[in-house]
Amino acid sequence: MRLSFAAMALLGLLVGCGSNNNSSDSTSQNGPSQVSPTISSQDRQFVHDAAIAGMEEVQLGQMATQQASSDQAKQFGQMMVTDHTKINDQLQTLASQKGITLPTDLDSSARDDVDNLSKLNGADFDHKYIDMQVSAHEQAIDLFNKEVSDGSDADIKAFAAQTLPTLEKHLQMAQDAQKGLPAGSSGM
Repeated sequence: MRLSFAAMALLGLLVGCGSNNNSSDSTSQNGPSQVSPTISSQDRQFVHDAAIAGMEEVQLGQMATQQASSDQAKQFGQMMVTDHTKINDQLQTLASQKGITLPTDLDSSARDDVDNLSKLNGADFDHKYIDMQVSAHEQAIDLFNKEVSDGSDADIKAFAAQTLPTLEKHLQMAQDAQKGLPAGSSGM
């Protein structure tokens, strides 16, 4: 699974529900399109990947609020929507300030994740969703740590550093949820 955290999904909502927008972002799957020449490729790739992950997180969180059977998975999904919407808003503002055009739609891997999860309900959904959240937040933490250590733009690095504690909290909560979900779905 590709990076996925609520910021990604929210960003999709902010920029037109992840669909048609005035942007001609034909490179959303390969990288950001319009970029300030002073922004390094590392920073551009980070912003792009964080945006995709954020859009996916919001979409998955919205699905969890509707399709999950456990209160724990529903509440986690709502927290993803709320927290990652804020993160996506911050990323959108930062990208605008830096002249970076964010993708407006999920890449094929993220779309596959959303499509696969949308076919599940109840305990099967709960287990798969929480497992995806653990994996997604591990990947997101790696991405954000890489930006903090390897990025060159001070503002983008500061955004990554400021966001890390939230992602770490989400990971811990997802891991706790994995342990706390009622049995009923194995092998997900």
